[in-house]
Amino acid sequence: MKKIMTIIAAAAVALTLVGCAKFGDADTSGVKWSKEFKLDATGDLKDANGADAAYSRAFVALSASKKCSAIETKITLPIKNSKDEVVTAIASSVVGLAFDVHLTKDANNKEFYDFVLVGVRPATNEFYIEKYENISKDELKESMCTNDSAINGAVKATDSNKDKARWTSLDGKTSGAYSTTKIDTNALNPTKLAEEGYTWTVSVTQATAGTYKVSINGKELGEYKRDLSEAETKDKKAYGQVFMYGNAAKGEKFSATFKSDKEKTTGLFADDEDF
Repeated sequence: MKKIMTIIAAAAVALTLVGCAKFGDADTSGVKWSKEFKLDATGDLKDANGADAAYSRAFVALSASKKCSAIETKITLPIKNSKDEVVTAIASSVVGLAFDVHLTKDANNKEFYDFVLVGVRPATNEFYIEKYENISKDELKESMCTNDSAINGAVKATDSNKDKARWTSLDGKTSGAYSTTKIDTNALNPTKLAEEGYTWTVSVTQATAGTYKVSINGKELGEYKRDLSEAETKDKKAYGQVFMYGNAAKGEKFSATFKSDKEKTTGLFADDEDF
């Protein structure tokens, strides 16, 4: 089945993405330029069928607009809050940013999400940059507790699984879950970790229309190219919605702050109402 990118009017976008700006059990607060994202998997995790689950995932909209074409955001996970309470206790959890999020439809008019995910495992300085396709809108629900090792049970993309939930590496890895390159999140510096928490900066730029470049802490680590829709060709840039993402492993929890740079974020993101 051939999928096509759906060009949706602003009113329709409000009903699809913004009207359901959160998938999963995350708690959020703040305004668009400084959003807090909390995910707690220390309790009894159950999947949609009532079975024990290994992960609790969540997506929360960072931009109400689906026309964000570039963004830079600093992600920080403090270990303790101002009351000296532990708010982040992780070993294998992942925190990240999904960009170029857009709705697609197949020949039967079933809706899916496609996006690029920059995921970081702070405790080990590992990361991945992956393109996700065919992520069923029906399966992005309020609860995303699951045993799936990848979102929606996605598998590595091949020529024979074009209609399945799948991912494609954009960070150069040939196997394994994470890139062979590592980044600095303060994980190996106990003093800075205690004072600042885990922290890193994700930048998504687009100097050439349709070509996104992803950097972490100022180092370019991945690239994503795609064709432009008719509207994007007219606007001379690709764009989509931006989501915060978290995957808390069972028994772990974190509190993450996303502070986005107004000068390095383009599209309609800067004109959105706080939400």
